[in-house]
Formats: sequence, C-alpha cells, structure tokens
Amino acid sequence: MAVPPLECAHLNLTAKPSLPPEVAALQAAIVIEHCMDCHKHAYCTRHDEEKYKAKFREVYQALLSTFPNIDVQQNPSTFLRKQNGCCNPRIGSFEIYVCNLRENRVHVIFSKMATHRWPYLEDLPELVAGALAETNKRAGQRAPRTLSARPAAKTTRSAATTSRRLVSARPSRKSEPAAGRKEPTEVKFIPPRFLDSQASRPRYTQADFG
Repeated sequence: MAVPPLECAHLNLTAKPSLPPEVAALQAAIVIEHCMDCHKHAYCTRHDEEKYKAKFREVYQALLSTFPNIDVQQNPSTFLRKQNGCCNPRIGSFEIYVCNLRENRVHVIFSKMATHRWPYLEDLPELVAGALAETNKRAGQRAPRTLSARPAAKTTRSAATTSRRLVSARPSRKSEPAAGRKEPTEVKFIPPRFLDSQASRPRYTQADFG
C-alpha cells in the first residue's frame, strides 16, 4: 500500500516557484518532530496519534502556501539523533525547527513540550520568515569588531583613604577556639567543568536530512 504524500519522511516541495535566490542559497530546511506510536505509551498518556498526524498535515499545508519550494521533513531520524540524542521523536513532542546547513544553525520556532499547546497556523509564516531573515543576516559579511582603547581614569587618593587601606592590610590575630570545640575546616569549592559550546555543537550535513 502506497504511503500518502503527507505521511512520508522526506517532503520536497517543488510544485511551485522557488524562493528568492538569497533565501534559497541558504540551504534551509524545516523539520517537524511530532509524537508517534502513541499506543506504546498509552499506559502513561492520553495521546491521540491521529491528532498529531492531522496537525502535521495542517502545518505542512500552511508552510506550503507561504514557502512553496522549501524542504519540509517529518521526523528525520539522523537529525533527531544529533539534536536530541535519540533517533525517535520524543513523547508529546510537536517541535518545528528551521535549519540552516550552511552555518550549522538550528532555530526552534515552536515547541509543544515548552508551551503545552498546539501551534497557531497564522503565526507560523511570520516565525519561519523571522528565522530565515536572521539566517540571511548572519550569512552576510560581518564587519570586524574594533576595540578602542579607553583612556586611563585619573584617580586621586586622599591620605585618609591610604591610611585605612594600610590598616586593613595588617594581618589579623585569629581567636583561639574554645575548649572542646573544633574549629570548622575550610571546604574548597571546585567549579564544574563545562564543555565548550562550539565543540559540543553537533554538525549537520545534507545527509542528515535525507
């Protein structure tokens, strides 16, 4: 049995005229991650899988009418593995991403897991256009930032200020602990090590969206 065109994992919209060259050259794609196989987690949720599929078709048609030649994909496993650490969509998810392969950037324009609601169809074109405009702005040439040297501020110290600093610099005499009482030991705080944001960012290629 043939899979309906709106149910396939890869949707290439080529029936209408293409986008402007400056937008089409960005190699952008729209990814929709939505919950599926709801019968497997019916013991803890009340999800209706048909509702997720119907909402996907509505969003797909809304994007198709505004962006006729942009690539829209449904639950691509390779992308989800890099984005979320799992090739399957998350339970209760209906997330919409605008992906830029040129700059390796992913814009989350809607998240059902964060808002606990369904997307408004009339808001989607504006959200996608804003993400594409931001991507187009970043794709342009960036002027190098120049740091101008600030002149050193002239400060005058009074004799009273200098004397107070000299007094505070003197070593203070520690009080002896009372008999039978232990002096608290100093605990050294070791800050946690965080991964570098650039190094930990997943790299996306065209094969991730195939």
